[in-house]
Amino acid sequence: MSQVRALADDLTCATNRAGHAADLRHKTEERLSQTHHEDLLSLLRQPLTYAAQNIVLEHLPHAVQTEETARDLLAGLLAVDFRVTPRLDHSDPYAADLHTRRIARMVRWFFTWLVDPRTTKYQVPRLTKYLRSIASSDAPEDHHILQELLIDAEENRIPDLPRETWLAVTRALYEKAHAVQRH
Repeated sequence: MSQVRALADDLTCATNRAGHAADLRHKTEERLSQTHHEDLLSLLRQPLTYAAQNIVLEHLPHAVQTEETARDLLAGLLAVDFRVTPRLDHSDPYAADLHTRRIARMVRWFFTWLVDPRTTKYQVPRLTKYLRSIASSDAPEDHHILQELLIDAEENRIPDLPRETWLAVTRALYEKAHAVQRH
């Protein structure tokens, strides 16, 4: 944990424009490239600047190199509903929009690279519950996630999900649309 804390401090300094930021950022990114995926997830839960969070997120895909690592990461991400970074203060609409788009892009990456080919029967109920919850949600983050995954996705990038998951998503969207029409 002390290494994670030191890395968080270095990331904060690396995103500072003053001093030797470029050199420190290079050294920090070298260390990040050798950091275990669990430590990267722990790092994202530390108080980091937004720019520092982005640097960690850029390194997360490269930390996953084996099937076992991918399964561990998938289980951990499903446990927190893919929300590994805290919400921003939504008083700034521009920053809030950037944040929701970042979450959506991150979730799309996880689905196309990690979830799609690695979803096991054991994970299907949790995955179905997650997708059903975002399909029925009115939160802007969830709208962007669904848009990235299903609406704006290129035909060859639509996730190959189990039938029961697609049915749950479709049912949630249908019920949401009918609830709006009734009011």
